[in-house]
Amino acid sequence: MVAEHIGRYAILDEIAAGAQGAVYRAHDPETGRIVAIKILHATLSGDAQYVERFRREATLAASINHPNIIRIYEVGTDGARHFMALEFLPESLARIIEAGPLPVESAAGYAAQIADGLAAAQAAGVTHRDIKPQNVLIGADGMAKVTDFGIARGEYMSSMTATGVMMGTPHYMSPEQANGEPADTRSDIYALGCVLYQMLAGEVPFSATTPMAVLRMHIDETPQSIRRRRSEVPRAVAGIVARAMEKDP
Repeated sequence: MVAEHIGRYAILDEIAAGAQGAVYRAHDPETGRIVAIKILHATLSGDAQYVERFRREATLAASINHPNIIRIYEVGTDGARHFMALEFLPESLARIIEAGPLPVESAAGYAAQIADGLAAAQAAGVTHRDIKPQNVLIGADGMAKVTDFGIARGEYMSSMTATGVMMGTPHYMSPEQANGEPADTRSDIYALGCVLYQMLAGEVPFSATTPMAVLRMHIDETPQSIRRRRSEVPRAVAGIVARAMEKDP
């Protein structure tokens, strides 16, 4: 069980948990606002690489001041625990997609907001490298915000990814990432194309029984036209999906 407090924040409940840490909803008594607290697992607190990656996530996200990028309020430690306090948003794009294909206008609207956030990241010299619905949070006002810069790469910061080691999520990974080649902002555009495809079709563009098979499809295969999956998608929107998912960066 997590302590009742992390730093000055009062923990309310758990939002999500994974192999590297957990995220909690918490109350900040100084500002009165509800925040999300991301805590690195105690078992990783002694691992310098994970600690540096955790800190770098906050540093890169905090360097981008844009409405479509999640806000970082504080990065700190509480005893041996490393944490960051960030903007709390109640919903994720992944959960919205679970209900089925989105209206075309909604899908295009979310994609435009994500693109605006990625443009701001590019202007700050940051490549996200793991754009997927789980990493897009949605506010009560419908505002989409990109989060989780854990494997992001800053133009002026050295990469922590060893040569030949792929970082990302197979269903949204660009062909160059699938080949173990360097990713740049065009790789984020490819991933956004995959996300827009999924929002419109209700399914990812490529699916197979193993992650490696999915990666091979990103490298070699052309996704089925989104208009064949859903005929009412305007040609202009289908063209954006196809261009974003071109094999050649």
